[in-house]
Amino acid sequence: SSENPRSYPVGRPFRLLFFGRIFPYKGLDLLLSAFPRLRSQFPGMELTIAGFGSPASSSLEGIEGVRVDNRWIAEEQVGEFFAAADLVVLPYTEASQSGVIPAAYASGLPVVPRRLAGFPSR
Repeated sequence: SSENPRSYPVGRPFRLLFFGRIFPYKGLDLLLSAFPRLRSQFPGMELTIAGFGSPASSSLEGIEGVRVDNRWIAEEQVGEFFAAADLVVLPYTEASQSGVIPAAYASGLPVVPRRLAGFPSR
């Protein structure tokens, strides 16, 4: 919960989470193009992509540290993904709101959204 703030992980890689339905406007392609650079600066970093949709499988080829769980995530399983993550990333190219943000905050996770009108900038 948000009452117990998380700290940087010790003894394991830093874990990013992209969660929710996978649509083109969610910017997964942007995240996948940036992830190898992030991983070069933070060796061992991991990215979990969890949700139902069409991740560009060709974009995933050859990217180390990416795990895809491409299915509808049942409500009782959502917390498991957030509990295993250190940071939620929202590279959306357009959006007015996201249910992922409150879920992340309820789990005590920081969120890094792309700067959009409907997302908080801090």
